Amino acid sequence: MVLDVTDDGSVAAAAERVAADGGLDVLVNNAGIVGDRGAVPDTTAEDVGRIFATNVLGIVRVTQAFVPLLERSADPVIVNVSSGMGSLGVTTDPSRLESSLVGLGYPPSKAAVNMLTSMYAKALPHMRVNCVDPGYTATDLNEHRGAQTVEEGAEIIVRMARLDASGPTGTFVDRHGSCRGDTGTHQVSTKPRPPAGAGGAAASVAAIRPRVSAGSITSSSSNRVAALTAAACS
Repeated sequence: MVLDVTDDGSVAAAAERVAADGGLDVLVNNAGIVGDRGAVPDTTAEDVGRIFATNVLGIVRVTQAFVPLLERSADPVIVNVSSGMGSLGVTTDPSRLESSLVGLGYPPSKAAVNMLTSMYAKALPHMRVNCVDPGYTATDLNEHRGAQTVEEGAEIIVRMARLDASGPTGTFVDRHGSCRGDTGTHQVSTKPRPPAGAGGAAASVAAIRPRVSAGSITSSSSNRVAALTAAACS
């Protein structure tokens, strides 16, 4: 399934496809672009707008389309992939790499993702809505300069995707369990959802990236499974 998070028609078609294939338990909003890495004085409003169109408005567009499907789940979960670059605490900490990076597009867009997460968590108290910082992960986003593997970066995404109704909501966490950020800190230990074949249905996951396949989705009366193909990036 190919989905462009900046296009209403593409998002609507994806939601219809997922509904037809059995429904949704977990939504992972992982679409993100860096944009032009220009100097701050040279960055225009149009430059920032292009980044926000994917990183921020894409989350709103996709979440609005998929919430009706999540409402049918017993344990609905939304995971928004953010970054330490969106945290005031992290970007002002001299010991952190993020404090040395400056840009008007990507960092503010991730700060917006953190606040979107907080607002969705308040508006949807029956869902677990959290944002995660995968860490500096080697992906196309940073030309594979990150210090972590994709598997290491994806760990916190998967962990938060497996929350049940007893888990936290409205938090900002990394793979070490907590993040300094405007949505607060929280030590996270998850109660895993039952795996397929172990007496319960596995979580259906829609992994959303711009113009990238989100995996082939299969469904049956007792088990809804979607392939999680999004790479973790920060």
